[in-house]
Amino acid sequence: MSEIKLSDLPFGSLNNLQDGNSGDSGDRRRTNPTTALRLAVESAYSKDTLNNITEFNGVIVSYRPVAYASYKNRTAMFEQFVYSTTQGEDEEVDKKDYPTYAYKVYIPELEPRPAPKAFNDPVLVTYPDVYSDVEGTDNLPLDLGLLVSVKYEDADNLFNPRIVRKIGGPIQIQNISSAELNESFRKGLPKTVGGTSGAQSRAANLPDFEGETPNAEKLRKVLRELGYKEKGNEISNGGDLESGILYYGIDVFRKIRETYPNIKVTVTGGNDKYHKVLNYESRHKSGKALDFTISPSTESGILGIVRILQGYSAGDSNFRFLNEYDDPTRAATGDHFHMSFRAPGGSEGSANQKEASRLAAAGTIEKFTAEIL
Repeated sequence: MSEIKLSDLPFGSLNNLQDGNSGDSGDRRRTNPTTALRLAVESAYSKDTLNNITEFNGVIVSYRPVAYASYKNRTAMFEQFVYSTTQGEDEEVDKKDYPTYAYKVYIPELEPRPAPKAFNDPVLVTYPDVYSDVEGTDNLPLDLGLLVSVKYEDADNLFNPRIVRKIGGPIQIQNISSAELNESFRKGLPKTVGGTSGAQSRAANLPDFEGETPNAEKLRKVLRELGYKEKGNEISNGGDLESGILYYGIDVFRKIRETYPNIKVTVTGGNDKYHKVLNYESRHKSGKALDFTISPSTESGILGIVRILQGYSAGDSNFRFLNEYDDPTRAATGDHFHMSFRAPGGSEGSANQKEASRLAAAGTIEKFTAEIL
């Protein structure tokens, strides 16, 4: 069995010890008597809001899996030290995994940095890693938004914070914690900076497009006539629509109203700010695409809308669509349909377009086209 020599442990390995009496001593080697008296008076009469406080309450705002030994996780550090020192000099030291989670905990009374706007806010990079001493959290992380008690090994210097117990929650915090985000994290699929929630945060900080949007206004007029809705100002808060998707959008929505009068449509995206800040190319950025949802979103209703969209794609190969109810893209923020128009059609939705053409050739679906003015 591998062993470690106690003589190998350097001073400070297990306890953060330092001279705590160097500032208020009368010893001439440290300070002079006048300074010592001043410090003594300050110590007696100064307010100390942290006196006798050993634990601080905070909220978990982010976390990440950690598989390496770190100083803040001393058990793993010493295990790795033992493992590496027992390898031969000529042997390559294999990496050992020490799976756990490093948390970011926001303690408003102690934190001088800005509060994070989202669970992947870049400011969290500067927050200290906080490990958990709560039993059973090595393989199953604590939820975002959970209220926890944090204890510091050295509270005066805020050294080595540890989560010692859960005290409540999780609570719902905008862009930080929700049932959906916690489920995503538990599945190992946290959104990264530049991903969905990061893009939503950046988009919220962008000003709305202030130019003329005549095509968007034409679409809004038709939506009102059909009894359909728009989510916020998502059709054009990043710019106007191009004529191709305008007229195909109008035709598609009229066809839905005619075929399924009980289905309600809400347009959730167009030339919008959210798609503008995505870190990959999207047809939304140039006003060539629309997103919409349906209600009720029953299985039969979704299939019916797919058949309509297939009809338009079969009738004009430049019209493409994605069914993101059944197959969402990586930037999807919820179930919806995506449709776009670009000449030439390109690769977007090419599989759906080929399937639509096959169904139309077999007489399974009807072809539709829209007149672009």
